[in-house]
Amino acid sequence: MAIVVHEAAHAWMANKFGDPTAKNEGRLTLNPAAHYDPWGTIFFPLLAAVTGFAMIGWARPV
Repeated sequence: MAIVVHEAAHAWMANKFGDPTAKNEGRLTLNPAAHYDPWGTIFFPLLAAVTGFAMIGWARPV
């Protein structure tokens, strides 16, 4: 949930300062589906859990 709030805040600030790209792409929301990146949100964290290595995941950047 923290990643979703973080990326939604990026989208909100970009929109507030005149960049409507995130709003046009439907990313100005707290819906997790709008922000997840398949590799960074699912694959690498799953790989980290299986292998025991510390890896950091990410969301789709705004």
